[in-house]
Amino acid sequence: MSRRFALLLAIPLVACTTKQPPYQTVKLPQTWRGQSVNSSATPYTAKWWTALNDASLNQLIDKAILANSDIAQAAARMLQIRSQLNAAKANLLPSVTAGAGVDRVKIPMQWIQDSLGLGQDNGIKPQQTWPYIGFSLDYELDLLGRLSKARESVEKQVLITEFEQQHIKRLVIFETVKAYANLRSAQQQLILAEQRLALHEKQAQLAEHAIKTGVADWRILNSAKIDAQQAKLSKAQLEQAVNLAIAQIALLCSSSSEQINLATLPGNDDYGDSLKVEADVPASVVERRADVQAAWQQLLISVNDSELARLERFPRLTLTGMLGLASSGFSGWFAKDALGWIFGVASSFPVFDGGRNQARQDHAKAIEQEQFIAYRKTVYTALADVETALAEWRTMQAELTARREQLTLQQLNETKQALAAGAGKSTRFSELNAQLMLVNAKNDMTDANYRKLIAYAALQKALAY
Repeated sequence: MSRRFALLLAIPLVACTTKQPPYQTVKLPQTWRGQSVNSSATPYTAKWWTALNDASLNQLIDKAILANSDIAQAAARMLQIRSQLNAAKANLLPSVTAGAGVDRVKIPMQWIQDSLGLGQDNGIKPQQTWPYIGFSLDYELDLLGRLSKARESVEKQVLITEFEQQHIKRLVIFETVKAYANLRSAQQQLILAEQRLALHEKQAQLAEHAIKTGVADWRILNSAKIDAQQAKLSKAQLEQAVNLAIAQIALLCSSSSEQINLATLPGNDDYGDSLKVEADVPASVVERRADVQAAWQQLLISVNDSELARLERFPRLTLTGMLGLASSGFSGWFAKDALGWIFGVASSFPVFDGGRNQARQDHAKAIEQEQFIAYRKTVYTALADVETALAEWRTMQAELTARREQLTLQQLNETKQALAAGAGKSTRFSELNAQLMLVNAKNDMTDANYRKLIAYAALQKALAY
């Protein structure tokens, strides 16, 4: 009869371990819009910033990776979650506890007489001291895989933490490149602003001289002075931009601004065609993004937790035992009857809980659905990020080409104006205007060059390089 009952009990237990079909990953397009499907993909480059051939930037990124507080916090979180994983693994193993103690016991004599049928002079002392020492065992059998699933959830949480570390590292690298580009751009533009201010001051001097000789009127002088004041304001703003960029870099490196010596950085002032991204990057690259991987693992955890909530309806089986020495005195430990043991099997089964288990299952299932929606949203957000980054990259490529052509034209114009002024065919004022237009073209070129660098970094971040 007992065997039949065990078989009947095993049928629902086996049925409850059947796994639900996993969620399907989001189907991704083969390529981005307007891209060819017949060409090879861009090779993966772990340290993409080294292609910039800027030693100063490489040193800054290395320092940021080692010293950044966000990266350090992520590493500390990894240690925390790994300790939780060790605890989850330990739950699958027996728990053995050693114990020792001394109990002072007083037993009423009437109890001894009634239970043992002894007289008054039975030699048994009503007050006794019982020392004991031994080991206890507690081991829950993982019949339905409940403890294993709990361990699997923590293992997936370890993966999520690793992906978060990767995401934070990529973000720190991007922000470092962005701050560096802003600094270099501000430094270069500050030099041009000083040149622009000098040219405007020369124009103001020429206007004053022209007014004295009756060649020009006061409106030309006022316009030159306004331009000079505007150049001073632009110079002050660029000086502030330099300080802000240095402060941002110091923050990323977890240092003070005084510890970051970036006053005069050597580097390339025109990256030009050195920054390249293949146009045929496959859309499947978003699957390797840390946020997409983390969202998928979080979905798997919610599926696991939903299964754990369902398993709470089924019995638990625990083995318990004790082994030790106990007697009415320390000397009694050496007697052959001092050794004792207890072994037992305990089972618990929920009979009535007022619907709490069902509520937990419904709650876990709702979280599971929410995590699936969050995963899909993360994938589509990643696709949008790459699309946006690619569009910005193409825009900056086109703008940089146009700025380079404008600079070439302004250089030709400045040369012609200088020759004309030297031959007496043009005025000194026109020559200064040509020089100003050349400085402005250089300024626009510098701005576009470093915005292209930022667009390149943003695209690498979006592609999870």
